[in-house]
Amino acid sequence: MNRAYNTFLDICGGVSAILIAFCALAVSLDVILRFFGESLMWVFEVTELLLLYVTMLALPWLARERGHICVDVLVNNLSPANAARLDVCTNMAVAAICLLITWWGGLSTVDAYSRNLTNDGLVQYSLWISRIAIPFGFGLAAIEYLRLSAQSARKGVSK
Repeated sequence: MNRAYNTFLDICGGVSAILIAFCALAVSLDVILRFFGESLMWVFEVTELLLLYVTMLALPWLARERGHICVDVLVNNLSPANAARLDVCTNMAVAAICLLITWWGGLSTVDAYSRNLTNDGLVQYSLWISRIAIPFGFGLAAIEYLRLSAQSARKGVSK
């Protein structure tokens, strides 16, 4: 199960990277075409939507890799056991915030779906398509921060 979950997070990170590359190519092509008086009208709105998905797909993967910015001035001056305790507390706090955002995002997604809300842009799509990315990304991030908390707790016990 752990291996499958890690593979799933790797896939999410890979899809995120592919979406970034697509956005970069689409925007570059649009800029080139504008030089010739043409334009890809859909690029701005599609890129806007994809950047949300890029962020939400990369969020849990980056958490697993401990790739988020960390101010470690205090942690570096603590004993390994106390540093592990602080890591457990901060990871639990972040997991709680992620769960709160997951809950809110889930409510917003259900609301958009039940009311059949759509965007008002050039590219028409149901708003739940964009909103579902939030509970997906933050839900997986919450799981990841709980996993990191458990790892830190085991590390603190062994020190």
